[in-house]
Amino acid sequence: MSGEHLVIIGNGGTAVSAVRTLRASGWRGEITIISREPFAHYSPILLPYYIEGRIEESALFHRGEVLVPDPRIQFIRGTAVIGVDTTGNSVMLEDGTDIHYDVLLIATGASPIVPAIPGHDNVDALVLRTLADARRIRDRDLRHTAIIGTGPVAVELGIALARQGKKVTLIGRSRVMRRIFSPAVAARIAAILTDNGVEVMLGQRDIALEPGWVVTVERAIDCDAVVIATGVRPNTDFLVDSGITIGDKGGIIVDSRMRTAVSGVYAAGDCVQAPDYLTGAPIINAIWPEAVEQGRIAALNILGMDAVYRGGIPRNVINIFDVPVLSVGYLSGDAKREEFPGGWITTYTHEGQVIGMEIIGELHQHGYLPTLYKHASYPDWLREAAVGMFLSSPEPRYPPRVRYSRR
Repeated sequence: MSGEHLVIIGNGGTAVSAVRTLRASGWRGEITIISREPFAHYSPILLPYYIEGRIEESALFHRGEVLVPDPRIQFIRGTAVIGVDTTGNSVMLEDGTDIHYDVLLIATGASPIVPAIPGHDNVDALVLRTLADARRIRDRDLRHTAIIGTGPVAVELGIALARQGKKVTLIGRSRVMRRIFSPAVAARIAAILTDNGVEVMLGQRDIALEPGWVVTVERAIDCDAVVIATGVRPNTDFLVDSGITIGDKGGIIVDSRMRTAVSGVYAAGDCVQAPDYLTGAPIINAIWPEAVEQGRIAALNILGMDAVYRGGIPRNVINIFDVPVLSVGYLSGDAKREEFPGGWITTYTHEGQVIGMEIIGELHQHGYLPTLYKHASYPDWLREAAVGMFLSSPEPRYPPRVRYSRR
């Protein structure tokens, strides 16, 4: 790849991981990083702490640009890419500029899904994905916030506002964080939220919005802010007619080397459907550690190395008012629950193989780490992900390939 120009669309963890890998290898070619956000690289996983007031905005940029200043790295910020010409090897910016590339890495992440809720056009609904979103929420003098959705973003935001003494109502169609935790753990999370002053309304399938109100079948909720947190979708709309294959979930289809269907074009992070660890099927696994790992794998293959992505592994850890909750792997198959003071651990096996686990409570404070190591010994990735994520609370420390994730 000597002497070639690499263009990266996106400036998140995937992009930074890729550039770090390239520079660590000794490659010193020209790189252009294009971001529709006007900011330097920051940590989106810290946004709830920023809203809560636990950290200042400057702490989001605690590593500055993250990358060592390099005259061969050009940043273009505050401008979106509106198209990719894979025949002519160029990307088109919304200001009319065309930028040539020799190799392209797409790392555009994802954006909040805003469903067609009746009355939405008449309400200034908020979302939380970017620093600009967080500023809008933090700068509002909120009395009562209604959050539509009960996933990790909704829950973490609800906790952040509740810690400030704000009134919060979570409104969901099903159980809390249903895609991440089992019904038993979800029920316990809902109970902890309720005990700490967060109202949780589940089973709400018919919702309408009016200025100052969220109307459900049960009642009308008087609120001064509505936040929609119903999931995200990959940022791939600009790839229409590019020849790059988009999957059934809206993500870019990549192989185990993060290659797209077009030669010289790679993709990684929340915008892709990459192979699942267990099945090999193309899935979206929109969590921070996978985005970072995919960026590393993409960079190694851009360099001409034969680096293989092992496959996406579901894993999440979240603190519910200082009660840590973790899930890792696949929560299906035969379940075995073992209780300890203040919580429990459930392991899931298939044909005698441990394929997943979930834990709620301070496991390591009760001498259960040997049990966890035993359960997580097969296969090794489960031990790495589970033990590494759970060793410290409430701000867990992780081994190099495991980071905090919130989705």
